[in-house]
Parts: sequence; C-alpha cells; structure tokens
Amino acid sequence: MPTYIAQWRDDRLKQVQSPILAFELTTISSVLNYELEEWNLINDNPPTKITRP
Repeated sequence: MPTYIAQWRDDRLKQVQSPILAFELTTISSVLNYELEEWNLINDNPPTKITRP
C-alpha cells in the first residue's frame, strides 16, 4: 500500500506545492491513526512509510 500512496504523492506534487502536499499527507495519516487506534480496521499507516516532500 505505501507504493500507492507514493504514486499519489508524486502525481499530486505536480498539482500543488510541497507544503500543501505535506499537510494533506498529515491529514491522511491522522485519519488512519485514528482508524488504527479506535476501529482496528487496518494494520498499519502507509503514509508514515513514505518520504515526505
């Protein structure tokens, strides 16, 4: 799954500046962290496994 997030990051970076993308990645990561802690629907948080812009 990190490869999908990395591909999205690369595509999105062509549309927005890196601070905006970093904010979006942080938002996605926060949602997934909540999901990990509260709902146990996923096993990991892919945005934490890619390099940020």
